[in-house]
Amino acid sequence: MERNNLKDLIELRKLPASRWMDYKELRLEAMKSDTTAFGSSYEDELKHDQEVWEARVQNFLFAMLDDKPVGMVGFLFRNRLKTMHIADIFSVYVKGEFRGMGIGEELMKRTLELIRENNNISRISLSVSSDQLPAVNLYKKLGFVVVGELKTE
Repeated sequence: MERNNLKDLIELRKLPASRWMDYKELRLEAMKSDTTAFGSSYEDELKHDQEVWEARVQNFLFAMLDDKPVGMVGFLFRNRLKTMHIADIFSVYVKGEFRGMGIGEELMKRTLELIRENNNISRISLSVSSDQLPAVNLYKKLGFVVVGELKTE
């Protein structure tokens, strides 16, 4: 099948906790392939047990092809009184062979829809490494604005 037609076969959905291993495999692949894109490392992620993976998978929306995840976006609603109006998006990843097809954009759009279903949310936060230009451009296209930059020495 042609690359352009693959996008039509992608299904966006959440996975049950029982599919934690699918999430773990995709997450570890992400850690290996895009080492500077995430705040965690492959070595740190390997240390988690099944219980952690089962709990985390429920915070993700996945792009599925033939019932296998090829992309993901994590999102959380904050639960502290002063920040419960903020949702966080994190760990956006699409497998290399599926990039440039609009899958990341579709994942982000659907994630934003899911977040906006929560009427308490008035802000959505995400962080991205400035060298991840495709991601930066996608987030700007979706209406995100840069509000700060972390400088390292």
